[in-house]
Amino acid sequence: MDNDNKQHFDRLLDFHLDRLDETAKENLQLALKQDPELRAASDCLRRAMQPLDHLSRVPAPTHLADNVMAHIRREGRGVDTLPFPAATVERGVGGNGSDARISPFDSHNSSPRRLVPMRELVAVAACIALLVGVFVPGISSLRTGSQRALCMDNLGSIFRGTTTYQTSFGGSLPFAGRVPGASWLPAQLPGTPYASNSRHVYLLVKLDYGPSADDFFCPCDQGTRPPTAPEVRGCNDFTRTCSGGYASLNLSGLAPTFRPNRAIPYIADANPLFVNAKFDPTVDASRANSRSHGGKGQNLLTLDGTVQWTTTPQFKNGARTDNLWLIRNVRKYTGMESPTSNEDVQLVQGYPTAR
Repeated sequence: MDNDNKQHFDRLLDFHLDRLDETAKENLQLALKQDPELRAASDCLRRAMQPLDHLSRVPAPTHLADNVMAHIRREGRGVDTLPFPAATVERGVGGNGSDARISPFDSHNSSPRRLVPMRELVAVAACIALLVGVFVPGISSLRTGSQRALCMDNLGSIFRGTTTYQTSFGGSLPFAGRVPGASWLPAQLPGTPYASNSRHVYLLVKLDYGPSADDFFCPCDQGTRPPTAPEVRGCNDFTRTCSGGYASLNLSGLAPTFRPNRAIPYIADANPLFVNAKFDPTVDASRANSRSHGGKGQNLLTLDGTVQWTTTPQFKNGARTDNLWLIRNVRKYTGMESPTSNEDVQLVQGYPTAR
């Protein structure tokens, strides 16, 4: 193994925990595309981290060390030591102490106590502060990395189902048909029919092409809920109780056929410009990342099968740069807007209104 490959392997854990700078991330992502052995090791590490997703996130106590010290000062004001319960020695009746035994009480004091130096309590408070400062954030970081890895696995499962679908349908992406005059945002224009964008990718679930309904919901997104098995049966879209999920290619425009598949964005974490099925014009689309991962970035699946973590909505494809969340030159949305070319990509989630 040459030095470059060894360096890439050494950086895999930091990559999954999002501890690399942007240059190191880009270099490692390029190496993952080119090196099957490195990619296999990355996948293995991702699977190993998955159990961390089930850890409960416990918020760090606020000002714990300060509160402990304040209590110590209140209780020990004016003294250098504080009382602490202790066992005492109770002597036997024999007089020579031969049958002495340890007792928590003696004959003179029903609640004996020993003195604990203040400096020992200060040391305890310092240890508590150290544990809170190191252990709790560390668990949080591991859990976040695990959830991001699960999110990437979801997108990989969706891609495998998509390629199987394309084999059956002449290279077409999952496509539920076009509804003339329909909006892909509900209730924006009175009297306008609504056609959810998520009904297209839902075909992979409905026609059993591999991914489950759970795979279309990021584990980091607390605002969505995957449907149950009874909800999936007989549906043409995700149900109203679990709206949201991943954002997928807006298919209200041109025919969704790509031969061969190219590095065009297809599915990513939820579009941050739309909240509760309404467009928010106050969000800076040039810098906004998905809320699913706390605004730090989003996982992105492209049609060549690559799943990558990106910290910007600006997607570079050769010499071209495209914003994941926007149709080119369109800055306000009612749901009637459509991409005008296969190179102009916009990713939007669906908002099912009925079963």
